[in-house]
Amino acid sequence: MRAPVGYLKKGDEDKVLKLLRSLYGLKQAGYEWSEELEKFFIDSGFNRSQVDQGVYFQRTDQEHTVITVLVDDMATTSAHLSDIVVFKVQLRMRFEITNLGELKWLLGLKVERDHAKRTIVLSQEAYVNTVLERFNMESANPAATPWILV
Repeated sequence: MRAPVGYLKKGDEDKVLKLLRSLYGLKQAGYEWSEELEKFFIDSGFNRSQVDQGVYFQRTDQEHTVITVLVDDMATTSAHLSDIVVFKVQLRMRFEITNLGELKWLLGLKVERDHAKRTIVLSQEAYVNTVLERFNMESANPAATPWILV
């Protein structure tokens, strides 16, 4: 890395600096962040999924907590809210985080929960509308889908 203007003394302008850690935006920054996050999860008692490297889980005899990660966004699920609270406290002790509350959107999916009925509905309506607009198909005739999950 080249030194910022004014950082080096006169005559040393063609010297370079050695980075001791990754800077945001560099090629290796994503890898370094992934390694740092994995170390945190392992230290906190989580296991990384062998199927999806963005999924971590913690399992006890009767309970399990699942964390999904996409770069620096996370979604947490557990049978007990107290498990999620404990995880967030651990995370906050290690990293600066923003708690966005209950999950409403995830990777373009709208998430709607009905606590009374104990249901979760996922919808891609916003994404579909965006695609229709992009291809000027807002006035296209809709067709019924032959299957619905109930």
